[in-house]
Amino acid sequence: MAQKFGSFILLFILLTFAGLPSFGQVNIDFEKGNFDNWEFAIGKIDTLGTVSLRPSYAIPGSFTILKNDGLEIKDEFGDFPRFSPNGSKYSVKLGNTAVGNDVQQMSYTMTVPPSGSNSIIFDYAVVLVNPGHNASQQPRFTVKIYNITDNNYLECPSFDFISSSDLPGFKYNSDGVFYKDWSSATINLTGLNNKKIRLEFTVNHCSFGEHFGYAYFDISENIGAPVSGNIFCDNQMGITLSAPPGFATYTWYSADMLSTLGTGRILTLPLPATNTNIAVKVTPFNGLGCTDILYTTLNGINGEFKFVAKQELVGCPGSAADLTAAEITQGSSPGLTFQYLTESFEPLPLPAQITRAGIYYIRATNAGGCSNLLPVKLSFNQPALVTANPLPVTYPATINLTTYFTPKQDLIYSYYQDAIATMPLNNYTAVTTSGIYYIKAETASGCQNIQPVTVTILPPPPYSVTAPNLFSPNNDGINDTFHISLSGYITFSSLRIYNRNGKQVMQTMDPGLYWDGKHNGQPLPTGTYYWIMEGVDDYYHNKVTRSSFITLLK
Repeated sequence: MAQKFGSFILLFILLTFAGLPSFGQVNIDFEKGNFDNWEFAIGKIDTLGTVSLRPSYAIPGSFTILKNDGLEIKDEFGDFPRFSPNGSKYSVKLGNTAVGNDVQQMSYTMTVPPSGSNSIIFDYAVVLVNPGHNASQQPRFTVKIYNITDNNYLECPSFDFISSSDLPGFKYNSDGVFYKDWSSATINLTGLNNKKIRLEFTVNHCSFGEHFGYAYFDISENIGAPVSGNIFCDNQMGITLSAPPGFATYTWYSADMLSTLGTGRILTLPLPATNTNIAVKVTPFNGLGCTDILYTTLNGINGEFKFVAKQELVGCPGSAADLTAAEITQGSSPGLTFQYLTESFEPLPLPAQITRAGIYYIRATNAGGCSNLLPVKLSFNQPALVTANPLPVTYPATINLTTYFTPKQDLIYSYYQDAIATMPLNNYTAVTTSGIYYIKAETASGCQNIQPVTVTILPPPPYSVTAPNLFSPNNDGINDTFHISLSGYITFSSLRIYNRNGKQVMQTMDPGLYWDGKHNGQPLPTGTYYWIMEGVDDYYHNKVTRSSFITLLK
C-alpha cells in the first residue's frame, strides 16, 4: 500500500541531565554505542486512541543507534542534522516510516541523587504525518517523567506533540512538512532527591495504520553542573560562564535574585570571591516547556592557570583545519584539558577536521577544575602574498627578489625557477638573468601561495675582441709580444696559435699571458700565423669564438 503522507510535523529530542553531581547513570547517553540499561516496549494504538504495550527488545528499524562520524547527514523530511547538537558520538532514532498502527517506547529508570538542586535539561525539535484525523487517532510523540516512588507523573514538563498544523514554533515546508528547529526545556527534580523516576519516550503512528511518526534523541555527555566555567584559579583575570544551549532567553542573577548580572547564554565576570552563588533563569520558546532557574557556586582554588589561544587561525582552502594542534594553545599552562565548541557553544564532534570558517571556542580546564573560554576565528585562505615586478636593469646589475613583496613574520618564504615550486632558485638575492621566477609563501600548517615575479635584465653594450695583425719580437721594446684585448662583458677561455701548416705553436688559458713568438723556447721564423680565441658571453652565456692572422716580423 502506498503511504499517505498528508502533512508532516517534525520534532527532534535531545536530553541533557544537569545539576546531578556524581550522576553515575550508566549509558544514559548511549556513549557505549548500544542500548545497555535502556528498556523497550512495542504495541498498537486502536481507533479509540487506546495504546497497548508489551516489553520488547531493541528491534532493528524501530530502535536505531546512530553513530556520528562527523558527516552532516540530514533528515529526509526536515533537512536538519539527524545527530544531536551536543557533540555526542551517538544518537538514537525512535520509530520509523513503516505503515501500521505501531507504537514504540524507550525508557530509562534512575534514582535522583540524595542532595542538590537537580534538573534534567533536554533539547527537542518529531516527524509526524498530519492526516487530519481526530486528535486521539493522530501520529504522536510524548515525553513523560514518571515518579515511581510516589506513583505519579511530573506535571512540567510533560510533552505531548499530536500532529496538527497549529503546534507552536513549527515551520512548514513546500513538501507539506511541519517542523521545529532545536529548542530546550528543563525538568526540575528539586524535592525528588532519593526518589526513583522513569524517563519515557513514546511515538505512535496513526490509529488507521497509514501515517507514521518518529523522533531522534540523545542525552548530553556533559553530566554534572548545568553551568560550566564555575571553578577558577586565583591568578585568573576573570571567568566565563556558559549555560546549557537551546533556550529562548537567559537572564543571570545574584543568588537572591535581586541583582541582574547579564543576559545571554554566556556571562563574563571579573574574578569573584570564592563560594559566590549565582543563578540563571532559562526560558524555553513559547509553549515548549517550563521556565526554570539553575544555580551554581563559583569556587576559587589556589593554583596557577594560564590559558592562551591564537585569536586567528588560517586553514588551507580545500583542506580541514585542526583546532587541536598544539600551536593553537602554545604558551598555556601544562596539563590542561581542552573542549572545543561551535559558535553556539555546542561541542564540536571532530575538532581536528573543521571544514567551515567561523568563530569557534576552546575551553581549557586544569586538574583542579579552573577553566576559561577563548574564541578562535577560523578562515580558509591562502597565505597573503602580493608581489611586484621590478623595473628593468642593465647587466651586470642584479635583482634581489626578497625586496619585491612585503614579508610577514608567521610565513616561510622560498624561491623557485618553476611555477610548481620544484626547482629551487639559489641566487634569489642576486638574479642575473631575465625570466619569470616564483616566490612561495607557506604557513606552519603547510598552506601555500605561489606568485610569479618577472625579471628583466637588459643586455650590456656589445663586447669587443681586438688583436694586432703584426708584431716583431726583437726585444726593441716595440710590439715585442702578441696578445688579445677584451673589453665589455666577456670571459676569456683560451688562445691557440697555429703556423701556416696548421701546427699548433702556442696555447694558453691565461688571459694575461702574451706570445713572444717562440715555440718550446725557440724563436719561430718570420711568416704569417693564425690565432683562435674562445670565450663566453657573460650576458647571454653563449660561447664566443674569434680568429684572425698575425704576421711575425724580425
